[in-house]
Amino acid sequence: MNIRPNPDAGPVERPVKQHRVLQPQVTVIDDTATTNVQLETEVKQEIAPEWPVKVKLKKPIRLLKADTGEVLQQYDVMEFREPTAGDIIAVGGSPVVVLDYQQGTTQFDATKMAMMMARLSKIAPVYINSMDAVDFINCATMLQRNFLPDWGRML
Repeated sequence: MNIRPNPDAGPVERPVKQHRVLQPQVTVIDDTATTNVQLETEVKQEIAPEWPVKVKLKKPIRLLKADTGEVLQQYDVMEFREPTAGDIIAVGGSPVVVLDYQQGTTQFDATKMAMMMARLSKIAPVYINSMDAVDFINCATMLQRNFLPDWGRML
């Protein structure tokens, strides 16, 4: 399923893929007869890792010519490529700090996240630093989940 959001909508969320998971039949035994009961089908939702991740900006980022102030390029949408281990190493570690694994409490390190956003979007850090605060939070929140452990794959 390929879901494309309305480009005029707010920050873009990743599409959610739905998978049907069929449960096996269970035999229920009572005093009088045996009855086959099929458990209800559950719908498992899984976040689809689709790249690039795009976030619409409230306030566009404008790249200006130094001497005249002329707008050379304008970004209305931030587009981030998929991060690699090299990106994490380059910014000095994961931009997300897990405060409590049991409760799932996290926060992002703003300095590392700004450097990561610059690397993944190929926009100079000086322009990331001048972003609207809500735009920065939206982008950081969208990227945050990509720097958390995947406990389901741990052996």
